[in-house]
Amino acid sequence: MAKAAVGKKSAVAIKWKVKWPRNGDLRLWMLCMLEKCDAIADPDKGASKAHLPIQQLVRLGRVEESLKYVNRFLRKQPPDETGDTVGLCKLGAEICLNIGDLERMEAYLQQAASCPVRRKCDLGYPERAVREFRAFHGILDPADAVDEEQRIEATFRRAKRHFNAAWANQQTADAKVAAAEMERAASLLTSEEIRHYWYYRATLEAYAKLCDHTTIKRCIKSLGNEADDIVDYRMLWNCNLQTRSVQRAVREVGNQLEKLSTMRDPNIHFPVNAISQALEFLADHGKQKQARTLLKRVLSEMGTWYVYEIGWTTAAVYGMLAEIVAKLEGPAAAEDLLASAHHDASLEQRPGWRKESVSRAIGVEAELGRLEESIAKARQMRSPTERRRQLGTLLARAKRWKELSAVCCEAATPEEAAALCWSIKFELSGGEVR
Repeated sequence: MAKAAVGKKSAVAIKWKVKWPRNGDLRLWMLCMLEKCDAIADPDKGASKAHLPIQQLVRLGRVEESLKYVNRFLRKQPPDETGDTVGLCKLGAEICLNIGDLERMEAYLQQAASCPVRRKCDLGYPERAVREFRAFHGILDPADAVDEEQRIEATFRRAKRHFNAAWANQQTADAKVAAAEMERAASLLTSEEIRHYWYYRATLEAYAKLCDHTTIKRCIKSLGNEADDIVDYRMLWNCNLQTRSVQRAVREVGNQLEKLSTMRDPNIHFPVNAISQALEFLADHGKQKQARTLLKRVLSEMGTWYVYEIGWTTAAVYGMLAEIVAKLEGPAAAEDLLASAHHDASLEQRPGWRKESVSRAIGVEAELGRLEESIAKARQMRSPTERRRQLGTLLARAKRWKELSAVCCEAATPEEAAALCWSIKFELSGGEVR
């Protein structure tokens, strides 16, 4: 009898390990991830990792299902874990707020505010977290803010909430009033505050929806020297300032090339990434000829860039350039850059960095349409965890579900199993764009 009991317990214990979807249904993969989170021994870690799949279920329209899991993980929380309990309550409240169920939202917020505090460091945290939630979501009266910083946030967020509601209901006049209030709140912040950047961007996005081009130009002009930092070429395009947008993207490439010509920092992948994004933007917006001209300049100057060491950085640079070359000139033109990315990744001496570098090079190869070759390289990776992660995403992209399930069954822990689900999600229909 005792032996049978042990066997039964063992079967339950490995349930998380063997149950995997056999298709590309995003909902099933998120439910699978929640099962893995539920199997994590530490309830705090499990609850923390469960936020992402719960939010994805909401985006899929499965609101009641998502709330069911919020409540399940809430019941598992130990009484002394204030932070995770409050976090789950805020997640439930946000879901309810977004569907207009204010009664259930208030119930979650009340549960968060009344969460017992057993550690001195947590004193006052539940009430403070609830107030911050209300301010962030635009449901706190600015007069009830605890300080000037929170008052500005409450004012801006409430105006943004009013704008979204008016826009959804096609109430243009009310939306204009709300957008102006957003701008007034943004102007109260100094340029040193990160919120200043995001508030003005959100305000310009609101004016762009209203097609209020005169106000957009006036707002950009009012920013003075800060305009270049806040209004990039993508936002200029969205604001219907296409000519200025293209000019800004071209200027961005030139500025980054100038930086690379004198740079003695090992992190050359940062400016190269900025160049790649600008070239991709130009190509995606009908300016392929300009993008190709700039790309030729980039490739001609590449040999003059300072290289601190061969390895992770240079492999990343070759990989980014391979992707943009493939986009503009075709995959065959990127073969040499791809080979260089693989070569330099193999020379990286730091194990963790090498693992990431090799993985990224394989990912670039898959993006260039060489899926079978990238799968073969992924099978040869040294790290079992990284090999499973890389194979998981590639096999999902290839829709080889049986092989994918076999790879996932090798996961060593529920934490790894949950991470596999999340990485596979990006390859499924309805998931995030790769």
